[in-house]
Amino acid sequence: GSIPLGAPSDPPYGLSFTVLVDGQTNSETRGDLFVRDTTAPTFETAETEPTCLWPPNHRYVRFALGENVIVAATDACSPAVRVRIANVVSDQPDAEPGAGSGNTINDVMFGDTGFCVRAERSGRAHGGRHYTVTLEATDAWGNVSTRDVVVEVPHDQRTECGATSDSRVVSDADAGTSCVFADVPPLPPPRS
Repeated sequence: GSIPLGAPSDPPYGLSFTVLVDGQTNSETRGDLFVRDTTAPTFETAETEPTCLWPPNHRYVRFALGENVIVAATDACSPAVRVRIANVVSDQPDAEPGAGSGNTINDVMFGDTGFCVRAERSGRAHGGRHYTVTLEATDAWGNVSTRDVVVEVPHDQRTECGATSDSRVVSDADAGTSCVFADVPPLPPPRS
């Protein structure tokens, strides 16, 4: 018979084996086949919009999965892939006094479905600030892959870094509610 490929469904698969010796049936047995996926999902798309924040006005900019965090991940065996934001880090410290970073704290806030980062950078670091956002894709078997995307706050304004849309800007007063993100529920385990 045939074994369906794709999502783990209704394993084990029953198989019958027949052993032939000189064209004659020598023995017949039945066994079960279990399929286990060991390959992690693949990211087809992983990007943010915008990728660059300007002006460096110390205000939060909000990013959310499915809005301005665009991610597509697929898996060979699982029809559903759980995608979440696993981490967001800055290459510059919070509250760097006298360095043009605004002397603020909590420059990064994130959860499974989004993140907020401050549009600020150190005036001393000529390369600007880089926020590395780690996206995580998990299939039904628990295989995980990650992809990093970067959001930059440049030291100086460049033509390719236009003004950040006001619709994405969040005040410090609203950050406690606008920068809180829901957890992505885990996928149900495969039947085995």
